Amino acid sequence: MEHTIVYGVSDNDSQLWDNHMAAHLGFRAKDNAELYRAEIGAGAEPYDRDDLTIAVHGGSFAAAGHFED
Repeated sequence: MEHTIVYGVSDNDSQLWDNHMAAHLGFRAKDNAELYRAEIGAGAEPYDRDDLTIAVHGGSFAAAGHFED
């Protein structure tokens, strides 16, 4: 049995996932958030890249750790 795990993400310059193996599904990424980086980032506060709520997929959910820890 075969399966495909796909993250439906935009066609951003910077991506965390490689979906090239999902072409058989017909998904074609479009839109690039990079076009809005300067506009949106101009008013943003600096952030800590080591903060797990923004450093990993899952945000604050991932930073909470495993429920049995």
